[in-house]
Amino acid sequence: MADETARAAALGPQALSLQVPEAVRTPGQLSLEYSDSDLDIVQQIGAKYDEQMKVWKHQGKTVLPQKRAKELVTHLHRWTHLGHKKLKALLRREGQTYYIPKLPSLIQQVTDACVPCAKVNTKHLKMPEGTRMRGERPRTNWEVDFTEIKPGKYGNKYLLIGDSVYVRRHQSRTLEPRWKGPYTVLLTTPTALKVDGIAAWVHASHVQRAPSTSTADASQDGPDEPLQWKLHRTQNPLKIRLSKIVQ
Repeated sequence: MADETARAAALGPQALSLQVPEAVRTPGQLSLEYSDSDLDIVQQIGAKYDEQMKVWKHQGKTVLPQKRAKELVTHLHRWTHLGHKKLKALLRREGQTYYIPKLPSLIQQVTDACVPCAKVNTKHLKMPEGTRMRGERPRTNWEVDFTEIKPGKYGNKYLLIGDSVYVRRHQSRTLEPRWKGPYTVLLTTPTALKVDGIAAWVHASHVQRAPSTSTADASQDGPDEPLQWKLHRTQNPLKIRLSKIVQ
């Protein structure tokens, strides 16, 4: 019985299930999606649309959309970590098939956003026009008139020569005040100042304006009598001495 059933099934009509294969893409044909901004760029450069390839052509090359171009430049930079000039030369040398609009700006954007390159490569800081260069240490640019500090950052804006300031201690012991002084300002720079009684330069963030004793002295002498100071020269040309004239 089983043999007859198997023979009938083998000799009877057979239904074969056919699977239609996916459309095979011809070599060289790409599915590129152009956005509105890409179409604007295509119109600006005067590219022509290829009906057969379904892509835009310019100078005999396929115009690559900005999204695909950014992916290409990003992956190529991650593999090589080349700079702006070398990466642009590599893409232009190998770019025999695709035309990438705005290639220099795209490469600059990708290389500037690379974190490993920013941590390894050293670059010179380019200051915009009209910006004043300032030194990284005292005595680079002498400023003997005043120090300009951003308002609200350290509590004062200008520290003039002759002002009284308190200097913050680096290490405070038990029952020792945090600020020492007052000291008289002798020299100033944009970021540091020299005070009488301390050999080292003091950063502007480590000082605060002291409640000047001149207010009490002036109240005793009279509010209409301003204080008078006298400048004394010393043997060292980098040192000066100020003394208050008491009448």
